[in-house]
Amino acid sequence: MRVGVGSEFRMEREIFKATSNYLRREGLLRDTHAVRVEEQLGMFMFMISHNASNERMQKLPSSNQTHPKIASDPRFYPFFKNCIGAIDSTHVPITIAEDKAPRSASDAGVLRSAITKGFHVPEGKFYLVDGGYANTPSFLASYRGVRYHLNEFRRRRSSRRREYADHKELFNHRHAILRNHIERAIGVLKKRFQILKVGTHHPIESQIKIPAAAAVFHNIIRGLNGDEDWLDHQPTYIPQIDYVDLPEGDDNYRNDVESVSLQIDDGTILRDQIAIQMWDQYNQNRA
Repeated sequence: MRVGVGSEFRMEREIFKATSNYLRREGLLRDTHAVRVEEQLGMFMFMISHNASNERMQKLPSSNQTHPKIASDPRFYPFFKNCIGAIDSTHVPITIAEDKAPRSASDAGVLRSAITKGFHVPEGKFYLVDGGYANTPSFLASYRGVRYHLNEFRRRRSSRRREYADHKELFNHRHAILRNHIERAIGVLKKRFQILKVGTHHPIESQIKIPAAAAVFHNIIRGLNGDEDWLDHQPTYIPQIDYVDLPEGDDNYRNDVESVSLQIDDGTILRDQIAIQMWDQYNQNRA
């Protein structure tokens, strides 16, 4: 198979050109006397595709509008109309001196740190999160001790038993369907930019920026209708033996972040309201 520029940069040629035009048009990158935007983009894409060197990028604006997949599906709308996304804990390896490595933090602790650094949820909106986070009005978690994972619901359906025992199981199933999109997206992100699976030789300041920059480029590629299946037919440039085994996220919230623990009661009320409304509609449709 002939390896081309598209494969080297982990995006199709037309997507690379469109991305270059976007970066130039929005003023995110500029031609210099020595290096054009296409070359700057190419060097960066080569770095995160091969674990080479160089980095550069800025963030795209986020939206707090109801996602079309929610708005167009009666299973999710209007119940999740205020959902603006999902949060899934994932680990990316870094290389750092052992004496400088901090102790690992819980998922909720990492989220708290992000909030203190400017991460903001608009009033009345929320993200869907898993059991490693506290259930609050801004971060809506599944019910604990209730079936959640999609394969558990598939087994119940195949056995011809009643699909849902109560409103909590129904809520958890639909919550899991939506959160599965972020899990899949992270999987594609790491497949596209395999530098996210290995330790690197870059300065720690650059290592911290690489995942965010990779996510931005992934979003740009998706916005330009980049084909994810295209990646399945491209060569990889980082040996799998170099991949770092990483732990999974937390299964349960540890009550370790007081500022969010104080919001759990309000989160419980909101979740119950949504789940009961969902359950009522479900039973009406079955009648």
